[in-house]
Amino acid sequence: TDPFVSVHPSEPASQFGLVQNYPNPFSQSTTISFTSDGGYAEVSVVNLLGEEVARIFSGELATGNHTFTWNASENLPGMYECIVQMNGQMQRMPMLLIGN
Repeated sequence: TDPFVSVHPSEPASQFGLVQNYPNPFSQSTTISFTSDGGYAEVSVVNLLGEEVARIFSGELATGNHTFTWNASENLPGMYECIVQMNGQMQRMPMLLIGN
């Protein structure tokens, strides 16, 4: 064997991935989807000032694909950001709400 080669087992790659919301831009509601490797998750929407305007989900999720709908009919048109936090990781996604 080559003394300069070593093999180290590694953790499987994380399956946590946020997908762009659909439709975007949107009026009234949009669909938010992500893949998780299971665990506690928080899905929220913040405005450009970083203020939370919606808590879409908070709780345990199984491994797999998850889809949530944000009904934004009570919010003003503008830029928002979806934030998904799971197992110490965080992903952000910009979203554009146009006139209702």
